[in-house]
Amino acid sequence: MPAQSLSLSQRLSAFLARRIVRLWPAETREWGLAFEAELPEITTPMGSARWVLGGTILLTKESLRSFMKSLWRPLGVPASVAYSPVQHGPGPAPRLPRVLAAFFLLASLAVLCLPEIRASLASSVLLSRIGVEGYIHQRNIQRLRREARTNHDPQLLAFLSLALLYDPDHLRLADEAIHLDRSLTWIDYSEVWWNFLDPDRRHFLSGERIERLQKFDPQNGAPYLLTAEALSHPVKLAYYASPHRSALNETEAWELDVAKDPAWLAAMDRAFSAAEFHDYSAKQLALVRQVSERYRLSTRDAMEALYS
Repeated sequence: MPAQSLSLSQRLSAFLARRIVRLWPAETREWGLAFEAELPEITTPMGSARWVLGGTILLTKESLRSFMKSLWRPLGVPASVAYSPVQHGPGPAPRLPRVLAAFFLLASLAVLCLPEIRASLASSVLLSRIGVEGYIHQRNIQRLRREARTNHDPQLLAFLSLALLYDPDHLRLADEAIHLDRSLTWIDYSEVWWNFLDPDRRHFLSGERIERLQKFDPQNGAPYLLTAEALSHPVKLAYYASPHRSALNETEAWELDVAKDPAWLAAMDRAFSAAEFHDYSAKQLALVRQVSERYRLSTRDAMEALYS
């Protein structure tokens, strides 16, 4: 029938029939083509509509039948290929039906609901929340160290010295930052990790660095207190390491001994007579904020640098 003589409903029916054929399962595609071929023979609009409705019902049945058959077909085997359990080509042949593969998948997921399995996964370093965050934090720090070696950003070096407070390299990073930018000399104060049981004084500032800090900020009493701490360290170490110390008067004893040192008394006098006393926490916060914004750091990375 010429296209010009078709009514609107017949043209719509022909359009729907083509769509139905496209959706028809590959196994019985010939039936769909036969359905479409019969449509032009129907001359009435109502007949065309009924034919398309019947084709839609038949398509639904064939699609459901094709889906049910596919459940017993192994994964990777299309409907157009006749499946045989006997291998006909090189390589392994899939044998497990899809319905069984889906069953095993659901069973595997159901295992995750067991309390014992969840507890085991929660204790895993890679899957626990703290472990993952720690891993990401370490990756970020290593990335920043590579960038610092390339761009020699003094603020980034100072930030890394704070974030790596327990790393043997943290004092070197701070010193490099200060040599590049003298306004960062205060970072040395934040690098101090006093431990009176540390005989090697690996985390102590050297006398030269303490003096540099005092010259940088002579009005602040905090750097002079560092001198007093360094002078009192051997006395504290001797008392706290002694097995014969008295628990009642050990603090009074070492204080009386260290008070006999004129250098310690002078340092304490400078600390108490200074015009101001602060620990550079405001500068530290500003530094961490600037570096975090510049290098897009996470909140954890920033907090590690502030509260290490």
